[in-house]
Amino acid sequence: MVAIYNPGRMEDEDILVIYDQVELLQNEVPCYHFYIICKQDMREAGHISLRTKTSYEEYYLWGNMGYTVHPKYQGRRYAYKASKMVIDFARRCKMSQIYMTVDPTNIASIKTILNLGGYYLETIEVPKDSSLYAAEQCDISCRYCVYI
Repeated sequence: MVAIYNPGRMEDEDILVIYDQVELLQNEVPCYHFYIICKQDMREAGHISLRTKTSYEEYYLWGNMGYTVHPKYQGRRYAYKASKMVIDFARRCKMSQIYMTVDPTNIASIKTILNLGGYYLETIEVPKDSSLYAAEQCDISCRYCVYI
């Protein structure tokens, strides 16, 4: 049996992070999905997800957490703020570290990961037969770890 946790209400002065759903991925990996909502206009500014259990693909290729901020809302530190809230939730899920992967050309995301206290682990070649390559069409990815 896989433990499913209630994330509760997450917000700060600028954003709400609203729980959408949890799905079980392969190998019973729970994946929590959240919307990032801008409080100023109450519109969706992006989304963030957290995988609380790690299989090979999550550990090595995808990481435990991922986010997207829509272009209109970029530059407001919403990814950082939402990540901090989701990391607090990850602690309640008894996680001690979060692995994150990023395209090495995505400087804004790398800065966010570093601001979260992320440590660079390595740059990997993404296998052409992997789900990450199929979804993102990226050849290489940088892996980071945030100890929580």
